[in-house]
Amino acid sequence: MPSDTLPDSVEGRLRWAVTESLVIAGVFLFWTALAVALTLALSVFTLVLRGVNVHTTYALRDFGAIWPVVVPLAFATTALYVVVRAGTLLVDHYQRA
Repeated sequence: MPSDTLPDSVEGRLRWAVTESLVIAGVFLFWTALAVALTLALSVFTLVLRGVNVHTTYALRDFGAIWPVVVPLAFATTALYVVVRAGTLLVDHYQRA
């Protein structure tokens, strides 16, 4: 987890910004990987049901319905992270002053 204080040097601030960017990219990659895994699992489940000659429902056939849910969840998670980090930095700044 990144530190709670903002470094004073330019190099330190750049390193801090890159670290925060990697955390945010990780959040988006997590939700994307989860959606891909869920899509693959549903695809395999649908193929198994078709192999057993069981008719699939509309919900199992509509894999595109997963992505409109993933994007808002990823955005909400990232926004929450950014708000918490900004609040942490503000509190730390005012405690130092």
